[in-house]
Amino acid sequence: MRRISVPAPLLMHVQRWILHRILHTAAGHEASVAFHKDADIKGAAKLHCGCKWLIKLDVQNFFESVSEEQVFKVFVRLGYPRLLSLELTRLCTKVIDPEKRVRTRFTRLASYGRGPYEDDAFLDQSLKRRERLGSPILAQRRVLPQGAPTSPLLANLAVFEMDREIMEIAIEHDLVYTRYADDIALSTNRDNFTRDEASKIIGKVYACFARARLVPHPGKACVRTPGALKIVLGLVVNGTEPRLTREYKNKLRLHAHILGTKGIDPSEHAKALGFRSVLSMRRHIFGKLEHAKRIEPDFAVKIGNSLKAVNWLL
Repeated sequence: MRRISVPAPLLMHVQRWILHRILHTAAGHEASVAFHKDADIKGAAKLHCGCKWLIKLDVQNFFESVSEEQVFKVFVRLGYPRLLSLELTRLCTKVIDPEKRVRTRFTRLASYGRGPYEDDAFLDQSLKRRERLGSPILAQRRVLPQGAPTSPLLANLAVFEMDREIMEIAIEHDLVYTRYADDIALSTNRDNFTRDEASKIIGKVYACFARARLVPHPGKACVRTPGALKIVLGLVVNGTEPRLTREYKNKLRLHAHILGTKGIDPSEHAKALGFRSVLSMRRHIFGKLEHAKRIEPDFAVKIGNSLKAVNWLL
C-alpha cells in the first residue's frame, strides 16, 4: 500500500501551473522515459527488444524518497533565485509523519479540508495525540507527495545525476538503460555477458541509488537470461516489436467472449468480477482496449468488434 496525498483544489491548480509552465519545459535525462510530454511506453520497451540479457531493478517508495532539499536544488538548477526556489519547493512538497515508516493509503475525505492536502488532518491528529502522550516529535520532514501532479517530473529531475551515473555504467558494459519512474531496465545482446557481470552491475547501480538517497527493492530485482521471457513496462520484448503479455490478451478475450459472444448481461458480469457498477467495468475494459490499440492494433480491433453488440445500459 502507498500513501496517497491529494492536493486541495487551490493547491492542485497552482501545482498544475508549475507543471505546465516550468517542469514541462525542463529537459530530463534521455534514459528517463516516463511522465514527460513525449513519453511512449511502446517506444521505451522497443529499445530492449531482442535483447539476450535483461536486468530489472526497482526502487522503494520513489516519490517520498525525494527530499525537500533535492527539490530545491532542481529549481535552483532551472535558474530560479534561491528564495523563489524555496517557495516553489514548499508548494510542491509535503510534511509527512516523521515516525511513520509503514506505507499506508489515506482515503480521500474532502470533509476535512483543513490543509493543503486532504490527509493533513490525519497527520495533525497523529502528532497531537503523541504530544499529549509525551512522545517526542522529530523534526518535520518534507518530501514529494504521491498524488501531486508535480511530483513525477520533479522526481525525474531530482535523480538526473543518478541517471547520468547509471548511463555511464551502461555504456561501460554495452547495455541499454531506461528508467520509467522507479522501474529500471538494463539489457544487452552481448554473447559473452555472464551472471557474475550482472551481479557486479547491480552492485554498481545500487551504489548510485545510495548516492541519490534511494532504497532498492531487492524482491523485485531479477536477471533474465537468453531464452527466458522478458517483460519491460508490462510488454514482452523477446521479438522485434513489443507485444502484449498472454495474460493481458486473455483477460480481454474473456470479456469479449462473455459479453459479446455469449451475450451475458453486463450487470451479471460486473457483479461476478467484483466491479462496483457496469460503468466502472466498462471503463476498465475500454481502458485496457485503448492500451492494446497502441501496442497490437489488429488484436484490439478484433476485441472491439466483439464488444460492439454489447448493450451497456442493461
